[in-house]
Amino acid sequence: MSTSDTETFRFGDHRAMVITEAYYDLIFYAPYDWCQFLLDHNGWRYLDEACRSFHSDHVEMLAEWATVEAEKLPEEIRHPIDGTVRDMPTLIRFLAAALHWKVANRKLDDAHNDYADGEPIFASEQAVRAAAKDLIDAALDYPPPYRDNMVQRSLMWADFVDRAWLQGLNIPTPWGTSRRPK
Repeated sequence: MSTSDTETFRFGDHRAMVITEAYYDLIFYAPYDWCQFLLDHNGWRYLDEACRSFHSDHVEMLAEWATVEAEKLPEEIRHPIDGTVRDMPTLIRFLAAALHWKVANRKLDDAHNDYADGEPIFASEQAVRAAAKDLIDAALDYPPPYRDNMVQRSLMWADFVDRAWLQGLNIPTPWGTSRRPK
């Protein structure tokens, strides 16, 4: 008797059990079905959980797929006013930004670990700076209302980022502004 390995995902209070092999088949052969799984279980809100077993190459592959699919969407969905995820097109638009952010976040983690593990050298510091800029750029692609939160989360790495570049983005920093009320 053959047994299949199963994987349990915790999406908030909800749990979803899937056969591991079938789950991987979704991302490789049926990404729309994977999106439907996320919609059915509200898994798009818990992408860390939904992508926890994926290699960063898998996440990057899904991000590229979502970006290509998002380009096919009508303008009002590609550039939404509220950005609320409620159906497949808005989920794909959300994933196009969210998955790129996840990829950038993993690259930043890797760069920071290299920086922290070794003797601090200019090249490793520059790698963290470049990865932090990529993370902030990826956060800026999120649709509202998620964009501001993701930018704020990404700005915690602002110490590694060139201040002039950051000021040129014209986004509020987590520590506020130095302007005094008149």
